[in-house]
Amino acid sequence: MSTIDYSDIKANLLSVFSRHTKLLIVIQGSPDPDAIASSFFLMKMAELCNCASTIIAGKTISLPQNRELINQLKIPVSFSFPTSFEEYDGYCVVDFQTPAVEGIPASIPCALHIDHHTRTENTIVPEYALYPVDVNSVSTVLAGVMLEPDISFDELATEYLATALAYGIKTDTDNLTIASATDKASFSEMEKLANQEILSMITTMPYSEETLTVISKALLGSINYKNWLITGLGYIPESMRDSLAITADYMLEQEHVTTVIAFALISSDTTVTLDASFRTKNRDLDLNGIIKSITPNGGGRSFKGAFQLDLSYFINYSERHSLWSVVNEATLTNIKKARDNISFYEVRTFFSGFKKQLTDIFYKQES
Repeated sequence: MSTIDYSDIKANLLSVFSRHTKLLIVIQGSPDPDAIASSFFLMKMAELCNCASTIIAGKTISLPQNRELINQLKIPVSFSFPTSFEEYDGYCVVDFQTPAVEGIPASIPCALHIDHHTRTENTIVPEYALYPVDVNSVSTVLAGVMLEPDISFDELATEYLATALAYGIKTDTDNLTIASATDKASFSEMEKLANQEILSMITTMPYSEETLTVISKALLGSINYKNWLITGLGYIPESMRDSLAITADYMLEQEHVTTVIAFALISSDTTVTLDASFRTKNRDLDLNGIIKSITPNGGGRSFKGAFQLDLSYFINYSERHSLWSVVNEATLTNIKKARDNISFYEVRTFFSGFKKQLTDIFYKQES
């Protein structure tokens, strides 16, 4: 049974929305189904309080499934920041480790931050922050809020929101294979309300030919280091950025290893970033600690993690092969070093869990 107090969350969300007239809902990082669905729900909930909002994604959507999700459910997502922020009196961030958003003036407060990952330290204090445990998607929590009394959407909005939230839960839990009991309960309720035709169509869409090419390249070029499968994919266009995570998921499912790391240089006309996706079958593996040992620009949770480094300084460097050669060697070295130090993270995870158990015991005794 879920220990999440959905009634309290509902009250806090309504309180935030009632204090604002127009909010910017920012999808940081990759616009995946969980972020899209959660942003869509917040937009509709804000409308109940006569608060307008704009959903903005800092990056384009590369997966056909995610584009179809937006198209089929008519989710209004903008892919460019506004030229002026004067009409906004706050912003929201969901499904991202930090509430900080580059480009938003400091005079505009963070009204809301909801995330289920391990948090990154920052100086921004949101008006309302929610960091639920025992869930693998933000959609799980917002689905519970949607079922609360007095949260009433019209029939079509209910159907579309349920479809989006169900898909958000399903994708972030790898088709429920890593879902908690709370995730499963929320998915079950949303599935009952969802448009089954749209949900089925999006869920069963095949990989694109481009994504299959990336997967094939990853399998051919991977190395097995102490039961970690590591693959560097060279340059990938930004329009195919999400293929990196899909590749890591696919390799973990198909290969006889415990952990997979896929990395690549993601390039556009104006940016170059080093992106890496981590996937593991080991629930106890401290992916967050491992990634933080490589770079502070990333993090993880149970089963999944990622990091991203901005290398746009090299955008005009013409020797792409040489740049990739250096990046590939350095990344492999750092990942191998993290693997060599795995006992440290296992010990830290053990003591962290042990400390939590002791805290829970003493708390119960005092109660």
